[in-house]
Amino acid sequence: MVECFSTMASGIGGDNVESLIESDSKEHSSLKSISTMMIAPKNSFCFRPVSYHEVKDAMDKIEARKAAGHDGILPRMLKLMAEELAPSLTTIFNSSMKQGEWITAWKRGEWIPVFKNDDRREVRNYRPVTVLTAVGKIYENILSKQITEYMEPKLSHCLSAYRKNNGCESTILRLVEN
Repeated sequence: MVECFSTMASGIGGDNVESLIESDSKEHSSLKSISTMMIAPKNSFCFRPVSYHEVKDAMDKIEARKAAGHDGILPRMLKLMAEELAPSLTTIFNSSMKQGEWITAWKRGEWIPVFKNDDRREVRNYRPVTVLTAVGKIYENILSKQITEYMEPKLSHCLSAYRKNNGCESTILRLVEN
């Protein structure tokens, strides 16, 4: 099963993807745009401390029906106990950001094979899913929000992948309208 999951991405990106080096992407328009925006020292990124309200809001938004990670803490329990736990988690999150260290236990997970379709006896009919801790997901969500707020104005308007409210439809519309 592990052999199947660890080779699922083989061949993605073309034949020469493994021989690409950093300088191959230096001339990309999005990277040039970001580099230009980053020249001024006032534009450097740094995580800012989070407030109790930010942590509580992130806890309120967590998907309650998801599975517990290796720590056994159900997202539903975090959501129900948000008022009581948010102050402690705020302290832990801010301490982690200040020290510049990720709490590695929050990224630990195990591959769980999830059946897709057809014959259950065939390994290729399963996909790997990694269940992470709910606390780690809350922390990631908060950090991701800060990075997105910082980067969004710096990205080219033509770049639509992995951006909120952008996708295939908006790209096609932009191409047709221009």
